[in-house]
Amino acid sequence: MSSTLFPVAVYTPRALAVRSNDAAAAVRYDSLSLDGHDFLDEPAARARTSPLAVAAAACAALGFLHGAGFLAGVILGHVALKLIKRSRGNLRGRRLARAALLVSWTPIVLVAVIFVLMVLIGLDVTVHGG
Repeated sequence: MSSTLFPVAVYTPRALAVRSNDAAAAVRYDSLSLDGHDFLDEPAARARTSPLAVAAAACAALGFLHGAGFLAGVILGHVALKLIKRSRGNLRGRRLARAALLVSWTPIVLVAVIFVLMVLIGLDVTVHGG
């Protein structure tokens, strides 16, 4: 049985160099590891799908029931893409996030175009007395 029940934050030798005021190491390394494993330097053995990409796809699908889902899909999709890009291979789901963005942006743009056309047609009718 393990002596600790929870992961313990342990400074790696690189992080210790930062704490010892080594300027070169401070510029190069700034990490905190759990149980001696540095998560920032190594890609995961198997990348997992971004939960935000899955949430974006779910919100985009639920957007057909309520329009607020499309807005949530847009926000979550953009955040998911940003996090996937920064994860350096630890997260996947870029295509899922892009699909969620496509499904979310399409009705938003269509509603905006229809609204602009209705305003223009309405103005044309009132000016010409139609």
